[in-house]
Amino acid sequence: MKSVLCALIVLTGIPSLARAAGPVLPSVEWQASAQNVASRVDELVRYGKANGDDDAKLADAVVVLRERTAAKTAAPAWSKKTSWIEGSGANQVYFGVGVFTGKTSNRHLAFAVAENRARIEIAKLLKVTVVRKSEANGWRSVTVTTTATLANVVIVDWYEEGTTIYALATYSKPVNLESDAPWIP
Repeated sequence: MKSVLCALIVLTGIPSLARAAGPVLPSVEWQASAQNVASRVDELVRYGKANGDDDAKLADAVVVLRERTAAKTAAPAWSKKTSWIEGSGANQVYFGVGVFTGKTSNRHLAFAVAENRARIEIAKLLKVTVVRKSEANGWRSVTVTTTATLANVVIVDWYEEGTTIYALATYSKPVNLESDAPWIP
């Protein structure tokens, strides 16, 4: 019994064996709040760095992250909102929720649409002008233009309920993202 315990302690102390298990996925059950944003962004950056600089490997990691994180047992409180601000002054954190509803065979597209809509909700809070133009060419195309570019907007969470996908974006001035971070959702 003592030898098994000793071997377990030795094995857990070897970094190469710990890395062999793969990168640690960010937690599924995460509470959206101004206090938790920085730690969530750190989790996402560490997950991205653990997957290296290979674009194909990072793309696969994004799929795994979205799918696993979206599979919550219950709807998070943020999924019932559209956009809101927490904190005051330099500590303000902006949250935006994007939603994609409908059946599609392209799940990547569904997640991307929800994420872009979450970014638009943050733009609305920042009073950025959003202009939409629709044209009928067999397919409906929508052109969206803005009067400003948003930096440091990060998708921090996802939720899926039936054919509806939710994405949560955050923006805050205190969160400084590393310029060389290999991947930020």
